[in-house]
Amino acid sequence: MRLTAERRLLLERRTGGLSRPSKMPGWSYSLPAGKTCHVGSQLLNVETSVCHNCYAMKGHYRFPNVITAQELRLRAVKFSLFWVPDMIELIGSKREKYFRWHDSGDLQSLNHLLKIVKVAQGLPDYFFWLPTLEFKFIRSFRTMVGGFPPNLTVRLSTPIVDQPPMTTEECTSAVISSHSTTWRQGVCPAPLQDNKCRQCRDCWSQDVKHVNYEQH
Repeated sequence: MRLTAERRLLLERRTGGLSRPSKMPGWSYSLPAGKTCHVGSQLLNVETSVCHNCYAMKGHYRFPNVITAQELRLRAVKFSLFWVPDMIELIGSKREKYFRWHDSGDLQSLNHLLKIVKVAQGLPDYFFWLPTLEFKFIRSFRTMVGGFPPNLTVRLSTPIVDQPPMTTEECTSAVISSHSTTWRQGVCPAPLQDNKCRQCRDCWSQDVKHVNYEQH
């Protein structure tokens, strides 16, 4: 769907707009990691954790304009009555069909997850990937609702480097060190492709049960 400049500006003002990770084939929606990673904040000082030396707490994520946009997105997720239809309209205006939730930050609540599910349901021709450490919200959703839409792949991340998947009932992902020999299957090809996904879409596929990312 095409948007007028005025409509796009309104949607970006109400949602905080979308983020565009250079690695990805599409858009994302970053939140402030320091305020939204409940589990991640407990792992920051654990040297063997996937959150130690977090990429989302440094580099361009510390630019003032990025911080401002992330804060606006967080407020919109929590308080905007229009967030779901606004996000459907904004994402649906993009040609790229692959979307990642949270290149920075994580789920805030079960209500946040329910909103993401509604966005996916509203855009059945798009593919969504949600990596998360917030297992409790996924369990609550499963208990209350059941399964996720076929175009939303939720991946539970293992919290410790070289740790095997913690469940076989959900799609998962893990971070592996260069010397790991246990979990070498299904390694993300991005490091061999100029740190880009290129043609790979494994992270967005519910048929791919587990993905490994090399530690960097």
